[in-house]
Amino acid sequence: MLWLSALLALASPEDVPVQAELRGSAVVFRCETAGTVLKDAEDLVLVWSINGSAGRRSWAPPESLWPPGTARRPQGKVASPMRKAGPGLFQLEVPTDPTVLSVHYRVESPSWKGPRSRRSYVLTLARAEAAPAAQAEEPVQGSSPAASTRPSARKGRFPECWRYKDKYSVRTAPENSTLYESWGGKEDVVTQPVTFDRKSWSDDITLHWRSGDFGGSDEVERVLADSENVFKCMKDYFGVSWMQRKPTAYYVKEDLYSEVSQRRWSGLAFGDKLYLATGEAFSVSVMAHELTHFLKLAPSPALTEGLAKFIQLTWRRQDPSEVLDALHSEAARRLAAAPLKTSLVKLDQPSYYGTDRGYVLAASLIAFLIVEEDRFNELMSYIENRDFRVSFGDTPEEVEERWREFLGRRK
Repeated sequence: MLWLSALLALASPEDVPVQAELRGSAVVFRCETAGTVLKDAEDLVLVWSINGSAGRRSWAPPESLWPPGTARRPQGKVASPMRKAGPGLFQLEVPTDPTVLSVHYRVESPSWKGPRSRRSYVLTLARAEAAPAAQAEEPVQGSSPAASTRPSARKGRFPECWRYKDKYSVRTAPENSTLYESWGGKEDVVTQPVTFDRKSWSDDITLHWRSGDFGGSDEVERVLADSENVFKCMKDYFGVSWMQRKPTAYYVKEDLYSEVSQRRWSGLAFGDKLYLATGEAFSVSVMAHELTHFLKLAPSPALTEGLAKFIQLTWRRQDPSEVLDALHSEAARRLAAAPLKTSLVKLDQPSYYGTDRGYVLAASLIAFLIVEEDRFNELMSYIENRDFRVSFGDTPEEVEERWREFLGRRK
């Protein structure tokens, strides 16, 4: 029997071996846990996704291919229980179809409280006959290649929401409701009551607004349809297209200020509610920023804002190079004027929020990771497991040192 081995030549105890055999249109996964961190585990699940490639994330498989008991996981993955075939031996058969070009997978034990496996693998089905060996993906605990050795293809690094042009049916109805609660429910936010006389909704987004803040129903339909496309784009980009939560937005066309910090703000997201306040026209870019928060993509306080700012700057652009060049140049200027006293990744002070300098530096670091080092997948892993070293293979200080060197070369 020819097994498609997904092992490296030298495996550490954390590298739980997972083998794959292509049987017709199905892939059979086989895992022996003896001598690994999961040697005492009584149950295993295969965490898997399909069709990833260099510079592009993988996707959750269609439900028609799910083995019994499969459940969705964040970041475009699913988890399927493996059958215990003997002491320390687990197996699972996964069906495929012609749309499945590769399978990305790792194993874990839902009940095991000890160390976890840190290696994931990819089986490229299109090359299975010509090269009967699955390629082991780079271990998440290992060092990543230098940015200069990474693929130059930009596909998958940016949201590319300009591609999303679906038509949406928008309905509008009169209402008479007053939002008495603090906007965002925090003392640092405007607490004045706001009365809305219109409500519009489409597939996923509901927008409460005031009739004097828009030029007419056509404008409302346009911005809501744009927002729906951005929301769909972002769920695809971040691999959470399965999400069923729907945002409710409240919009006023005026400048609002924090009563505590005495600063202007344009958007807030708390729970399923988005609060938007722009002194000029409705901004879909601000909506994109707050939708990032709505999706609960929160690796750390600073990086959370940096990721939202990165989306705000790039979501509609076919070529974001110019705007990102300006972002990095501004970050270099601000960093030279006042060097950081602590790691951005570890920064966790409320005073960070609302500071222009903080947003610029965090967005620059996120853009450096996603674009310059092509580490979108590592960032998504960090969002999921909150362990920077496991996800990136580097400490925050090591990554930020390379980022500072990158900014320094721009002078």
